[in-house]
Amino acid sequence: MVFGATLLYDETAESFGWLFRTFLTAMSGKHPRTILTDEDAAMAKATSKVLPQSHHRLCVWHMNQNACKHLAGVVEEYKKFNADFQHYIYDIEEEDDFINEWNRMLDRYGLRDNMWLQRLFEKREQWALVYGKNTFSAHMSTTQRSESMNNELKRYISIKYDMLTFFEHFGRLVADKRFVEVKCDFKASQTTPKLKAEGSYVLRQAATTYTPAIFKMFQEQVIRTLNYDTFLCDSSDKEKKVYTVKFHGTQREHVVSFYPNEEKVNCSCKKFEFAGILCSHCLKILDINNIKHIPEHYILKRWTIDAKVLEITSNRNLHEDLKARMSNFYKDLCRMFIHIAASAAESDETYDMAAKCAEQLARDVEQSLKIRVDPDPNPDLGDSSVSQGI
Repeated sequence: MVFGATLLYDETAESFGWLFRTFLTAMSGKHPRTILTDEDAAMAKATSKVLPQSHHRLCVWHMNQNACKHLAGVVEEYKKFNADFQHYIYDIEEEDDFINEWNRMLDRYGLRDNMWLQRLFEKREQWALVYGKNTFSAHMSTTQRSESMNNELKRYISIKYDMLTFFEHFGRLVADKRFVEVKCDFKASQTTPKLKAEGSYVLRQAATTYTPAIFKMFQEQVIRTLNYDTFLCDSSDKEKKVYTVKFHGTQREHVVSFYPNEEKVNCSCKKFEFAGILCSHCLKILDINNIKHIPEHYILKRWTIDAKVLEITSNRNLHEDLKARMSNFYKDLCRMFIHIAASAAESDETYDMAAKCAEQLARDVEQSLKIRVDPDPNPDLGDSSVSQGI
């Protein structure tokens, strides 16, 4: 989803700082959980200053591009090295294992003195999954899609200098991406994905709950459970069971803790914490304990077909002062009406419906405020005094 974009004069920390502050204003002060950037030092400085609550990670796509640039002419078997490199990024689950494997890689390919890899290792907590698996990142490790849009705009700027024409092109580019989003929304609401295991209740539930893209990811996890071996390690605690799970014929194990009274599971791979869907290891343990559905607390609304359905709830805090309460009311109402406007703009019928309701709502609000300011429009005061409130 494209929330917004900007055309910056330069790439300094000050400019990026302005960009992030403006973004926070547009988002009612809400910080993103995770922000992915390239290795730009100015952007990193602005991120730490303006978005201290956000988890800053480096885009793996950019990192791989830089790896090719710095190492393709240095390493003889670069394809083999790259396969190992991807393994270190994504697959290792323990920090000690990561460091040991990294050192073995440096010796194997004769890269112990490579300055670029030394600098990259210093930033390892921002790109290696072993350090980021506890932080929700929506299963994202790359900004490649937004980068493709950025590159298209840069190519356009390099050959055309009429800014009015540029912004028309920019508007079409954003509109095209948002149109793809609308088509995906329509597909999600009007079709049901094909199940690879027709008799699976958990897949039937997922098919009517998740968007097609997330269902595809989830179904892959379910199918993997068919080839797992499980071993009960500890059942001494009635409220907790501990299992090890491994793919049949392999040695690599994952530890899963299961809490039967709460229908909760926790896996050493941390896929749910990072991606927001249950991993195959957790699904296997739920299944062997006769839990054939996705527990409600493991269904993130952002991944569901109904993610954009507006929930209007009251968040009133009677202990807030008047100014803070009015500010929160304003933010809540902006969120509601922006959501309605985005949906209503998709057709003439919904636009007319929303506009008509908005006009009536505006009249009702004004009337309510007038009554609140002047509760008795015809007071018996015995004189000609008039009270007016705005």
